[in-house]
Amino acid sequence: MLPTPGSTFRRFFLAALVLGGIGVFLLGGWEAAPVAGAALGPATGPACWTPPPRTPTPLRTCTPPPPHTATPVPPTATPVPPTATATPVPPTATATPDPHNSCQFAILSFQSCMNAQGCVSYSIPLQNTAAESAVVDGVVVLQDQGGGELGHTNIPATTLAPNSITTVSGTVCGALGAMPPGANYHLVVTIQDVPRVCDSKTKSQPVPMCASTNAPGAGNQ
Repeated sequence: MLPTPGSTFRRFFLAALVLGGIGVFLLGGWEAAPVAGAALGPATGPACWTPPPRTPTPLRTCTPPPPHTATPVPPTATPVPPTATATPVPPTATATPDPHNSCQFAILSFQSCMNAQGCVSYSIPLQNTAAESAVVDGVVVLQDQGGGELGHTNIPATTLAPNSITTVSGTVCGALGAMPPGANYHLVVTIQDVPRVCDSKTKSQPVPMCASTNAPGAGNQ
């Protein structure tokens, strides 16, 4: 059976009432239990929930780290100037011969002759009676009968061993060459220690003319 216009209208009316009641119920329940902290609307209007205003959270700003600056580090090693260490040097003592022990040298007797060229070859013994050695030097002088010098030669530094006799040899010639025969000639020998702490020793020996060229000291010696 088809609905009549009156029945249709009633149905729509009833539906509107039901929907309106449901709406009032819902609104009344919402108003009876408002959300905590929510702001109420004006008293004259229907109850509604107003959300609290949002406070904008400031954005975190990232500050970039400062640029790394390399700071030069000076060297920590401090140069140390060279130090000179003075090393004490012990004093050097120069041994001074004791005249009582080291000056016991002497010139012993010797023999020589003059050849035709006016030269004299000699061998002179030097004695040292001390318990220690001695170093001596000296001179050999050929003199005429008046004591004038005709020629001379040096005795080099010679070491005389303890308690011994050392012979020094050489030749001394007159500056004028051949000497007149029959004159009295002398060979004067002088020695002294090299440190010059002892008295010099001198010895004079006569020098005759050699008998022949085969005699000691004759010829070109």
